[in-house]
Amino acid sequence: MTIEHRLEALGRRLPKLLRLRDADFLFFPVSNREMNKIKRTLVAREDFRGKEARKIKKEKMVNVLSFPEPEYFPHPEGKKKMLGEVYLNLDYALVETRGTEGRGRNQLSYEILGFLLIHGFLHLLGYRHDGKSDTIRMQRLEQKLCRAFKIPPRHSEPWDRTSS
Repeated sequence: MTIEHRLEALGRRLPKLLRLRDADFLFFPVSNREMNKIKRTLVAREDFRGKEARKIKKEKMVNVLSFPEPEYFPHPEGKKKMLGEVYLNLDYALVETRGTEGRGRNQLSYEILGFLLIHGFLHLLGYRHDGKSDTIRMQRLEQKLCRAFKIPPRHSEPWDRTSS
């Protein structure tokens, strides 16, 4: 099974595992160049403020961006509640994969992309890592989900080192 198929399966199972049976979300693997376009648009918004906004502005390579669906956005085509969209930075995943034993220079890792998908999905649900207690709460759920999908949990993410 390809990485794309494995990620699609993970994306379908995540809401169900958290008992969100009538919920769905979209995810898009994008290049760092595309991620920077999204980031520039986001940073230009006047309502984009706070600790997370300052951190994203400083980062050279953002690993994942999540955008919750506006509450009353119409979706007549589906019965499921759309949670939002998650963007995964493929170039970030490639850089992280290079440190993984047995991986080629341009070979993506399902484990890293799967972790990023879980991380971004939790952001859609409102989980944050602004403070120490928020970070611990989010990491515990990430670890639980990683175990359920047989993905090694990651603890050396840049956002983890900056949390207070």
